[in-house]
Amino acid sequence: IIAVVMNKASQFFLPHKVFFILTWMIYALAFKMLGVSVHALQLTNMAPNHLVTGFPTIDLLGIYPSWEGLASQLIFVVIFRQGEK
Repeated sequence: IIAVVMNKASQFFLPHKVFFILTWMIYALAFKMLGVSVHALQLTNMAPNHLVTGFPTIDLLGIYPSWEGLASQLIFVVIFRQGEK
């Protein structure tokens, strides 16, 4: 029964587009979790905290003005871009 329903439903939306969107959402969530985790470690003094002056805090994206957090997120983006090729 489930297979028949899924087969009929796939005529109205393209499953590969849904998976494409969900994949990007997972990458965005991982990016934010990385920034928030590094920031939490810094707040508890378990990781060093070297602030970048003049850099904004963007809570929605998990971007905080510290070299450690920004460097870890940059490394994440580089690894993600390398895996894309």
